[in-house]
Amino acid sequence: MQGHFEIQLVEMYFGVPILEARCREPTLLVPETDVEMANALLEQAYPRFAVVLNFRNLSHGASYGPEEEAEVHRNEPFVALSKRLVAVVRYDAASLSSLVHAMRVNMMLRHSRATNFAPDFESAVRIARRAIDRSNVLTP
Repeated sequence: MQGHFEIQLVEMYFGVPILEARCREPTLLVPETDVEMANALLEQAYPRFAVVLNFRNLSHGASYGPEEEAEVHRNEPFVALSKRLVAVVRYDAASLSSLVHAMRVNMMLRHSRATNFAPDFESAVRIARRAIDRSNVLTP
């Protein structure tokens, strides 16, 4: 069975790939699909990368609230993923409630992994580049 997510390389920026992750079709974000996305990203061959996550076809499941999502993100495979991520930028939220939900999760996880938000693809890539710039300054 083919997964819900497709991941493609957008560009290499100072040696760090920026990947775009998107859903092939409208998908409910529930713990299983969230873990599926994390596993798909972990399958990437790059040791470090940034992700711009297109939220156009993603909607949060009614039973997958911010507290539940934050709890899922505190465990594997997200712990392993956070060691490789330079940045995550969500963009093109399908609804305001989805954006607010994602922002609440971000606040709960702020000590382990921060997510950025952008209105569109170009802005998301610019934010990812800035995060790569900051990470390259911090690591020799």
